[in-house]
Amino acid sequence: MVQQLQLLFTKLYHSVQRHFLWWMCGVLAIFYLVVFLVQPVGVQGVVVGSPSPVDVRASRSLTYNSDLRTNEIRDRIMSDTTQVSVEDRNKLTRLQVELESLLDTISSVRAQYTIVSTRRTAIDELDTDKDVELIPPVVAQRLASMSDSEWRGLSVEIKSIYSGILQERNRRIETSDVDAIRQNLPNLISPGRAVEDRTIIERFITPYIQSTVTIDKEGTKRRIEEALAAVKPVEVQIAQGESIVRNGDVVTPLSYEKMMMLGIIRTETNWLAVTGHIVLAYGLAYLLGLMLRTGDEPTSRTNKKLYAILLLIVVTIVMTRLFAMIDPMLVAAAPLVLLCMLLTIVVSIRTASLLTINVGIVVLIISNGSLLTGLPPLLIALVAGSMVHQARRSADFMVAGGVATITGAVSTLSVALVTQSSFEGSATWPVMVAASAGGLIWALLSLSLYSLVGKLSGITTPFELLELANPEQPILRRLVTEASATYSHSVTVGILAERAAEAIGANSLLLKVGAYYHDIGKIKRPYFFTENQTDGVNLHDTVTPHESAKIIIDHVRDGIKMANDVGLPPIITNFIATHHGTSVLNLFYRKALEQDPNTDVADFTYPGPKPTSREQAILMLADGVEATVRSKSGSGALKNDYVSVSEGIAAIVDQIFNERIKEEQLSDTALTMSEIKHVRMAFIKALEGLYHSRVDYKANGKQRTSEPKVEAQGHI
Repeated sequence: MVQQLQLLFTKLYHSVQRHFLWWMCGVLAIFYLVVFLVQPVGVQGVVVGSPSPVDVRASRSLTYNSDLRTNEIRDRIMSDTTQVSVEDRNKLTRLQVELESLLDTISSVRAQYTIVSTRRTAIDELDTDKDVELIPPVVAQRLASMSDSEWRGLSVEIKSIYSGILQERNRRIETSDVDAIRQNLPNLISPGRAVEDRTIIERFITPYIQSTVTIDKEGTKRRIEEALAAVKPVEVQIAQGESIVRNGDVVTPLSYEKMMMLGIIRTETNWLAVTGHIVLAYGLAYLLGLMLRTGDEPTSRTNKKLYAILLLIVVTIVMTRLFAMIDPMLVAAAPLVLLCMLLTIVVSIRTASLLTINVGIVVLIISNGSLLTGLPPLLIALVAGSMVHQARRSADFMVAGGVATITGAVSTLSVALVTQSSFEGSATWPVMVAASAGGLIWALLSLSLYSLVGKLSGITTPFELLELANPEQPILRRLVTEASATYSHSVTVGILAERAAEAIGANSLLLKVGAYYHDIGKIKRPYFFTENQTDGVNLHDTVTPHESAKIIIDHVRDGIKMANDVGLPPIITNFIATHHGTSVLNLFYRKALEQDPNTDVADFTYPGPKPTSREQAILMLADGVEATVRSKSGSGALKNDYVSVSEGIAAIVDQIFNERIKEEQLSDTALTMSEIKHVRMAFIKALEGLYHSRVDYKANGKQRTSEPKVEAQGHI
């Protein structure tokens, strides 16, 4: 039973982990509904289980049918554990016949087979159809090898002992007697019996000692139903002037019921409102799930992010409800600003804004539909969140706090002018102060919680990225010292990637930092990579194509290992793993095919995985484009093979893009064709600035008559 429960909980746990987004939405829907339906302290502050703030006496005499007392009786009946039992007087007779039949069958087998081994096999198979193994191999061997007289004596004693037990118990055994009879069984066996024969006797008799009394579930159910049907409503009498509850006494369920029946407390339920709340709660929770499911990033597959989102939403709503209980005016200071600003760490600004609107509707319901107190927090939150979604300095939060203060004042005043027939300053100024102060306080508090929320959700914050971008980072210093050309390449890739990210609204800072670290694996064997070969010697000429491919491919594996060793965040390590995807080293593969047509292409394929985000896709494209343009620029092909440098750059960019798309390297990302076009244009403009033609002038300042000299700008 314990193992089954453990298995059930394990399956449930894995189910929750696999579908946590929708489990979270279900929990959130229930939470929303509770917030909607559970109101602050009710009429006159009288609450069951709490001290009464007033003395309550009956204003009139009353006799009523008490549901409370009636249900107490029904509950006692339901909790009665007495079971209806049924006795089967013929059960032991059937068991006796079955036991004797088994013994007679063994006798027949012994008579049929004379060879001990054959006899043992036949006896061993007699109990294959039984739930209990009566005749294990050891017992079968003993039964097959004993003499006929030994067997007859053993068989007779088994039948005699079992028959004696039945006669002594008058063929009736209670459930409580089963264990006692089985424990006394050794005392009924002849003292002179060998130990192994005594064991056989006990083994044969024990399973046939069973209780003749069983529980009748249907009878028990009928008894309970009949008892419940016989329950009559309990009358409760209240005398005029009777004390129902005294000031300071704990309010009991019965006293509360009496107050309801006397009309002192009214608890009429508006079922239409309840229905509306249920629809709203589940509708908002479902919409929230869709927002996360279809967001710009695979949030639904990252449970740490969802935990952080759930925590932020719950804290926001609970604090808003507490504010409403203190003073409805304080709903204007709801921490929606904190929610939106911190959500921008976990998800994109678009998804964060949608989630804030979703929770903003809940805040509006908590404010009982008051636009004056419910709408300004939402407007403040959306404005402040949009200002910090790419914050890189603490000052950005300070500025957002100031703007939130102004937005709070302006939005509150605007809503008041729209909703009030005549401006009421006494009702508006306190709300305006609450909204403005709340916006400022929550904006500044979000700065304090920024890094903490990032840690909880497994996110690398912009502040951490800026720190990683510092060239003084040990691994970057090694890259500069041991593979300086690779570092220059990484910086240039970062420039391209950053420009492209800005063009499509991707995370430019993340891309820049990812570019800095994507090739750190080359530190291990820097001179096997073209950009670091300054003396004209190509080390790949000294090794086989397979060895060359392994060295090149290993820079990805080495980079991942180095990243893990220095504790780089996974989001940066993923750039190292995906910047070549599953592409093939065609140059070395073709060389290998010339030597051996049966060469396996897998030996020349990067391990991947393919990029899974827009940022990873941009880095892959930027890496390929920059390397190719740099190579052609260094060889002079960029100038000589094309009409112009600009045309050459455009052709190279198109070639790399087409290759990656043809190889389906971008198939797992969310990049659209429109975004790819914007990325292409951003690359071309950036590369034209880096590799433009420079005209060489004579010392006297006159232009050379020969062809202008083209120099690669910004790259080694």
